[in-house]
Amino acid sequence: MTRLDKICAIVDLVIDRTLITLTVIAGVLCLLLMLGISTEVVTRYFFRKPILGMLEASEMVMLYITFLSAAWVLKKEGHVSCDLINNYLGPRVLAILNTLLSMIGAAIALILFWYGTKVTIGAFQEGTHMPGNMEINTGYQLLIIPVGSLLLFIQFLRRAYGFWKKTKSGEA
Repeated sequence: MTRLDKICAIVDLVIDRTLITLTVIAGVLCLLLMLGISTEVVTRYFFRKPILGMLEASEMVMLYITFLSAAWVLKKEGHVSCDLINNYLGPRVLAILNTLLSMIGAAIALILFWYGTKVTIGAFQEGTHMPGNMEINTGYQLLIIPVGSLLLFIQFLRRAYGFWKKTKSGEA
């Protein structure tokens, strides 16, 4: 194993552990969201006192859950795919197609990262707030978009490289 291979293995390990950690955080947020909404329903209907800010908090948490777990779902090949087409393609053609689709996905994730970063920085600089009961700076709400998009970009590149290696090695 060359030195470059060792470095790549360490980077892969760090990325994989990061994805797992963020997905666990997303799972905890999902659990807290479920408990919060359930509590809000009980307090609203039985005590006529809703939890102020629960709607805004749930919207923010759903955004965080999505972007915290998207790259992990891609790593596990859990995103939607069209099996009807996949079943009729040969392994080599399928690997080439997946390489191209992964590169397109990486490009879209990079655009989302760039634009999300620009909008998030603008929100922090302007000090904008979303209307509602919670006075949270919009920048904190949007911060997860560039973070999650960057991880998604990296995972799309890793996926493309994996499929490309299959086409070159003859595994496909």
